[in-house]
Amino acid sequence: MNSLTKHLPLLYILSLYHEYIYTDKKFKIITAWEQRKLGEILLEHNEISKGGEYPIATSSRKGLFLQSEYFNGQRSGINESLDFHLVPQGYITYRHMSDDSTFHFNKNHMDLPVLVSKEYPVFTTTNEANDEFVLRNLNFSKSFMRFSHMQKKGGTRVRLYYKTLQSYSPFITSIKEQNKIATFFKLLDNTIALHQEKLTKLQELKKAYLVGMFPQDEENVPKIRVANYNEEWKKHKLVDIVNRVSISSDKKDLPRVEYEDIISIVGKLNKNIFEKKSNKKGIKFQPGDILFGKLRPYLKNWLLSDFTGIAVGDFWILRPQNVNNKFIYTLIQSSRYQTVSNQSTGTKMPRSDWNVVSNTNFWIPLNSKEQGQIGNYFIQLDKLIALEQSKIENLKILKKSYFNKIFI
Repeated sequence: MNSLTKHLPLLYILSLYHEYIYTDKKFKIITAWEQRKLGEILLEHNEISKGGEYPIATSSRKGLFLQSEYFNGQRSGINESLDFHLVPQGYITYRHMSDDSTFHFNKNHMDLPVLVSKEYPVFTTTNEANDEFVLRNLNFSKSFMRFSHMQKKGGTRVRLYYKTLQSYSPFITSIKEQNKIATFFKLLDNTIALHQEKLTKLQELKKAYLVGMFPQDEENVPKIRVANYNEEWKKHKLVDIVNRVSISSDKKDLPRVEYEDIISIVGKLNKNIFEKKSNKKGIKFQPGDILFGKLRPYLKNWLLSDFTGIAVGDFWILRPQNVNNKFIYTLIQSSRYQTVSNQSTGTKMPRSDWNVVSNTNFWIPLNSKEQGQIGNYFIQLDKLIALEQSKIENLKILKKSYFNKIFI
């Protein structure tokens, strides 16, 4: 690898504009990335303002937030007569101290300037640099991670003053290419945000229907009914409609399911458990059984099984009797079941109390077809939720891969 190409990123994306000339049957890249001190392309903004003129914000690893929102109400102990650094719209700031040598830089995307601690540096970029390109390099590149860890001089806290930040020397490409890279990641972020919004709406829809499609308080029928069903619902103790299976097994050829294998709330496996090697003993379950995690029930670990296996750990294996299993699987996610299952025993390791849960009355539709349709509806909803989660996770993996290959 020659001295020119070794300073180029491993991957060019989309239509990045690298120009080529053809000489002696070889392509030569004439657009190289050069190493420059950050101080050459940054502009410090050192404007001081009194508190009260603009809202006070805090710069965290999750983003830039107004303190009134971040601390769920105006943070106590803030003297607004003090001096603050002003962060104009579109400018970047960061908390200059860290306990683990990790720093996160935030851009002010709010509709107005905000105030931060006077100790927090504020800056933007010159016309030779795209601020989003620089921001992503600082937040995600391995080179800056190495640089920030080098700042630990002893003691428990690491300080990264603006003067020190200026000495960081990343590889920088032309402004034209920076713009294209920044645009690409902006589109990727927007796509992730779009899927996250869809996921949130689906989760809120499921939560609302788990309330609306099950009788509440003194109701004997739900507010939302499946079309063409008007039959009454009847109260049953859980113990009368579900058998709690407790047959243990250590059969070697059966797959093991543990807490760590389940995606909570969604009730899907996060790996191919048939590839797991385990001889652990547990409770044997069969297709149609429901696994409910009784340890820390607020974690919402549950699974509707479509295979035979062994549940390892604190699971109840519920086998419905004369009631549709998909309906029971939905029932255990309902607010009433969640309330009683969280009336747990123990403090450090709380567990659901079977005596309490099994003797609780739950409303059940008399018509088995209505049971099935309710169960199927929520199963389909779970599939949509799992699909959106998978899309988001894959996009984040793709984004991380691009970061590692683009920023040297």
